[in-house]
Amino acid sequence: MDRTMNQAIRVPAEGRRWLRGAGWTEGAAGQCGAPVLRVPAGRIFDAVDLFRPVGLTVFDYCVSRRRHVGPVLLDGGAGVLRFLVEPGLRPRLESLRAEADIPAEFGPVCAGADADIVIPTMVTPATALVRWLIVPRSELPRLTAVEDLIAGVRHHLASQAVAAGVPAAEPAFADGLPG
Repeated sequence: MDRTMNQAIRVPAEGRRWLRGAGWTEGAAGQCGAPVLRVPAGRIFDAVDLFRPVGLTVFDYCVSRRRHVGPVLLDGGAGVLRFLVEPGLRPRLESLRAEADIPAEFGPVCAGADADIVIPTMVTPATALVRWLIVPRSELPRLTAVEDLIAGVRHHLASQAVAAGVPAAEPAFADGLPG
């Protein structure tokens, strides 16, 4: 028997208190009978979606450079990694994306105050279609910086260019990160 079927991802009490501030409503059932929550973005966080291959590279990029990452979830149905960021940063994210000359099809896509997003419940099977990769662990969790997301997307694009035999462009910033 696969042991992951019995494992659960749990959001600690402090993280649950923080998420309640978003004002969630119960949503549809997810994989393995685990419900998902529909949460309005823009109150306590916005959500930045990156398609799974790009999102995984960005996640690895940030972790390997010891940049703060979190909370993050995988939405397998939508095929994205969803990074929670400070609310109201959509204009900054779009400006950074344009500065870095990142094509729109690579994202990142930001859901702000005009959107509901799907997040996992407070206890989610490790095999659920929508599940936490990094749970919120405090009442005031530190969220992923949009500058780090942009640097990670740039890294992904450079890696893809190198793999295709195209010389990588010089980074616009000394360490790949703006500011």
